[in-house]
Amino acid sequence: MESDISSSIEELESLHRMRQSIANSDPQTEQSTPLPNAENPAEEPERPRPAKKKYKPTITSILKKPVGELTKTDMRRLSNSLASNRNGQAFYNLRKLEKILLEIDHRENNQKSSGGPLKLHLFPILASLSKDLRAWKQVEVRAKKNPVYWRKVSPRVTAQDVKRLVQVITLLAQHKNSSHLDPGSYTTDDVPSFAVMIAADASLWESTAVDAALLFLDMVEKEEDSAEWDPRLIGAVMNALARRGMAEEAQELMGRALGVRVSNFYDDPGKADDSTSAAGTSTKRLNSSQAGPCYDALLRAWSKKAVMLAQDVDPNKPGMKRNAKRRAAALAQARHILLNHIPRQPDLTITNRSCAAVLQGYSALGMGAESEELLLGLEALHLSPLTSKTPPESSPSLSALDIACYNTVLNAYSQSQVADSVARAEMLFAAMNEQAPLRIAVENQSIRLALEKSEDADAPDRVLSLIEQSECDLRRPNRLVYTTALRCMRRFGCGEKAEVILDMFYSRFPHRGGPDVFSHISVLRAYERTKAKAERQMSAERAEVFFNSMQERVKESRLPALDVNACNILLNCYARAGDAENTERLLTALENGTAALSGDTTTTARPNSKSYSFLIKALGNSDAPDADDRAWDVLHKLGYPKENKSERPVPFIAKVDCFNAVLKLLAKGGKAKEAEALLSEMDELVVTGVMKEGGPNLQSYEAVLEALGRCDDVDAPARAEALVTRLEVMREMGGEFEPSLLAYNLLLNTYANAGMSGKAERLLDSLHSPDKFSVGSTVKALVNSGKSQAVSISRAASLAETLDSGNEIIFAHRLKLCSKFGLGREAEDLIREMEKRQVTPTALHYTACLNAWAKSKDSDAMIRAELLFNALEQRFGQELDLAAFHGLLLNYSARGNSKKARRLLQRILDSRDIAPDKSTFTMVINSYCRSAASNAGEEAEELLDQMRELHASGNNGVEPDVVTYASVIRCKLVSEKKKSKDLSQLEKVVLMRDLQMEEWPL
Repeated sequence: MESDISSSIEELESLHRMRQSIANSDPQTEQSTPLPNAENPAEEPERPRPAKKKYKPTITSILKKPVGELTKTDMRRLSNSLASNRNGQAFYNLRKLEKILLEIDHRENNQKSSGGPLKLHLFPILASLSKDLRAWKQVEVRAKKNPVYWRKVSPRVTAQDVKRLVQVITLLAQHKNSSHLDPGSYTTDDVPSFAVMIAADASLWESTAVDAALLFLDMVEKEEDSAEWDPRLIGAVMNALARRGMAEEAQELMGRALGVRVSNFYDDPGKADDSTSAAGTSTKRLNSSQAGPCYDALLRAWSKKAVMLAQDVDPNKPGMKRNAKRRAAALAQARHILLNHIPRQPDLTITNRSCAAVLQGYSALGMGAESEELLLGLEALHLSPLTSKTPPESSPSLSALDIACYNTVLNAYSQSQVADSVARAEMLFAAMNEQAPLRIAVENQSIRLALEKSEDADAPDRVLSLIEQSECDLRRPNRLVYTTALRCMRRFGCGEKAEVILDMFYSRFPHRGGPDVFSHISVLRAYERTKAKAERQMSAERAEVFFNSMQERVKESRLPALDVNACNILLNCYARAGDAENTERLLTALENGTAALSGDTTTTARPNSKSYSFLIKALGNSDAPDADDRAWDVLHKLGYPKENKSERPVPFIAKVDCFNAVLKLLAKGGKAKEAEALLSEMDELVVTGVMKEGGPNLQSYEAVLEALGRCDDVDAPARAEALVTRLEVMREMGGEFEPSLLAYNLLLNTYANAGMSGKAERLLDSLHSPDKFSVGSTVKALVNSGKSQAVSISRAASLAETLDSGNEIIFAHRLKLCSKFGLGREAEDLIREMEKRQVTPTALHYTACLNAWAKSKDSDAMIRAELLFNALEQRFGQELDLAAFHGLLLNYSARGNSKKARRLLQRILDSRDIAPDKSTFTMVINSYCRSAASNAGEEAEELLDQMRELHASGNNGVEPDVVTYASVIRCKLVSEKKKSKDLSQLEKVVLMRDLQMEEWPL
């Protein structure tokens, strides 16, 4: 026995050693090495095979299977997965439920066994759908306040989801008695009603959900036994219809639910009877006392439809006028329902929401006068005898209007484009302040919005007075009041008043919620946008003082660190004033890092390409004789290659804005060839890869076109035309930009300067939507052309009619045309036409009229010119410029009235606001020449000496030129009764010596 045990142990040990050697051997030889058996080592042992894994299909794979191929296990898996209703997965569960119901329907139709009952629970799925839609609604509301929320979660309900919901509810209605449904999970009262609410909520994202809600509502009507509509269902569907602007459907549903016919505004008042005309064949009725919110939704539907029609207007579509009529009809129907239909219904109250539903439609379209008219109608309805006779215990037909209704009307005026909208809004606001209940809570935000968009020059002063008034009226300060006022000051360029508002802002919010960095930037922008050129220098200096105060607040940690953009605003203030020295000073400080923008000296702003472009802009606006050379130096400093290749190259950091600034500088001087060469260099820099960020843009081409319009080259129109053609070709080839209206206007100006009226008119006809500059340039081409008086005047009149109403630019060119032909009376008629069309004539228009009288051959021309000049003085006073005086002076000079010309010259010399130039003296000298007086030569020499004295005292504009000397010589010849051809060479030399001339001018 022991020997047998020992032998067995030895065999086991040998077997164990064999298996260890096999396990440690090469894997490649593992299969070739046979394992010995205990009984027969030469035989290979039978190794147990691993059990084959059973395939378990996923939910996704089950959903992909066609209907009819699902197994019982698949059905069970889908049913079990419905128990998990995670947030945001409701429509995915709806897809699973659809698959189950389709399979059940297929098996019952084909009389196949559907297996054991699934016991589906429906209401958790429907509840999760409603919950997800409500959560997405909240995200939508937050997205309107802060778009960041919308970027985080962007829920969408698609048309496929709505279609799936309709199919599920339809299948449930067909198989409501199926054993697969949990008993009591489907009731005719709950499931269709639940589906109505879900579809109505889904209409916020998908328009087809409205049709689904109406379909479910029909199911509710057929399956429910109740004789009364649930107002929540009707209200939900009405809100969905209102959201989509489906006003006709909403009105039809309202009549069907109430059993009355909602009349239309165009119905015959004698035949329409809302209370007795039954509508539809509905077996249910909505309680009229609960129909108020439904009527509010109906009013919103009509207002929404009007707004949608307004947004759909396209000037290129032939249905634009038809849309305008439909828009007016929609608002008229809303007004009719509010004022005529609802008051006739028993147990109904016109609430503030009802009024606001219609008023907001007028407000969105900027129909201020119409909204105020409706407001007055509501007030009259509130005070009507019908309302006053209502018993106290019953519901009144109209509740008191709240402040929101009045603010909606004010907002309508703020959106309006009518000229007197701001004045009418202020009148309404004053009337609101007189009412005791409204004075306490009124906020004049809409008034400020209207004034912000107004073109009136006194709008900033009126905003400032409203701010002061709001500080007394409002119980709690409002940040929006001050930020809106600052935007208004920024728009009108009133920096000082913006600072006053900022101080008031700080006083109202001394601790928290006060002005932020954007409010301070608005003050800088207000200084930057100063309109009057004479005030820009002072505004720039004050902007620098305010900028320094901002830096102090940064050091005190009351403002965040300012970046280079704030510095660029200050640079632009000096650039617009033409102060190149101060611009260069600030830019140098920014380069050296001495303009620290925070308390930490290591944090400084560095200039960018925009900063250098402002320096070039300042040089362009200055009168410096070396402006061009200094601008090229700035461009070379940024890496633009110099002509001298031996110098060390500078890293290229210039961008297109710097090149555009140089192009505008060249355009101002009419240096078209240099501008075209620079544009070609920009293209070459892009091709060679030196200029990596961008290249010539539309502003570059516009600057070159402006230069061509100001140069005197004969081929300038052809070159400008080639440049515009190049832009058009680039557009056809898929370029980034296309010719703008400004580009075409600059081409028109080039044609106008050359007198090419034919080309100008053809180009004007080809423009899709020309503006006043387009038409004005075409009229200017007629002025400079050689066409006859009759043709030019008639063509100019017909061109002026291409726009709806005349404007000051077109009238100015038409007046110049009258001046060309000496048509003084026609020029005065144009002035009167401007006043009739509410276009305010400026001194430029009156001056052109004076020039027309100067060339007129009428006997009373000079008298009419004097009367016109007197009217001009009374209207403009000290604002008259030298050109206006020249207009009257030209009348005296053309008729040889030297006495009046001399007196008018003395008025100019005594004035502190204007200074004479060489043209002023030349016209007076010509008046002596045409008077043929014996002392004409002496007077002319006296005026010439006076010009030299003024020039020596610093008035460079009165330096005598060739034309002046020629006029003086003519005066001397007239006084001596000689002619220029009769003078000998010696007499000419003597005259040149006496008059200190270098060459003979005649």
